[in-house]
Amino acid sequence: MEVFLLRFDVSMSRRGLHLLVAVLVLLSGMARAVDKSNFKKCDQSGFCKRNRRIQPGSSPYAADLDSARLENGVLHLNVLNTQTGILLKLELYALQNQMVRMKINEVSPLKPRYEVPDVLVAEPEVAKNIMSRCLVEHSWQLGEKSESVLEGSHGNAMSFVLTAQPFRLDILYDGQLVTRVNSRGL
Repeated sequence: MEVFLLRFDVSMSRRGLHLLVAVLVLLSGMARAVDKSNFKKCDQSGFCKRNRRIQPGSSPYAADLDSARLENGVLHLNVLNTQTGILLKLELYALQNQMVRMKINEVSPLKPRYEVPDVLVAEPEVAKNIMSRCLVEHSWQLGEKSESVLEGSHGNAMSFVLTAQPFRLDILYDGQLVTRVNSRGL
């Protein structure tokens, strides 16, 4: 009885091994069948070439905290690309049900940015009393180097922390980080 079980296990493992080899051969053939010339390399894409050489922490983007203003419950402020001088506008919306919407566009675009219609059933409803306490806090001055932060909150649970240089936006819920925009400082 034991001899029969041993032979049965050996024959099953051989079948499994043959099946595994056959699957690997098929998959390797499909991988070689992809025509790589149909895909761009980084040096063929302007966006990739520009952004690949940016090192983490060396972002050219800086928020102008002096331009911050609340208008109809929406926080507006400017973000400057210090290398090109292009000015961007940031809009931060606190929406119903503890949601946040952020939009960044050029202040003076050559062509207005295309916004896809009919993606949303309706425009999201902006929450009431948005970011009711919005304060600018300038930290200590260390020679010519300074760090600026803009903080705001909506209700007791939702808040944000915006760091000016390099531009970074943290969204928090009950004091816990939910998401961070530009976490690597690019």
